[in-house]
Amino acid sequence: MSTMIKECPFQAILEEAIVNDSSLITKFRQNECFEYFVQYYGCSTYAKVGLFSKGMNAFTGLITVVEKRKISELMKS
Repeated sequence: MSTMIKECPFQAILEEAIVNDSSLITKFRQNECFEYFVQYYGCSTYAKVGLFSKGMNAFTGLITVVEKRKISELMKS
């Protein structure tokens, strides 16, 4: 996450959580880069240094976490 904080050209990613205008707790100031994000259909910085830039292992790991949560939720029902 610290690489993304440093690389963000808009300084929109924060180390400490804040409460945004919608009263949500977040580490991201969406107003800082919203126009860029919409214009380019995403964040090029995230694509470069974010989770999915680390290869299939990161994606596979994310899928594993999601699947475990689904199974856990089904078992609670």
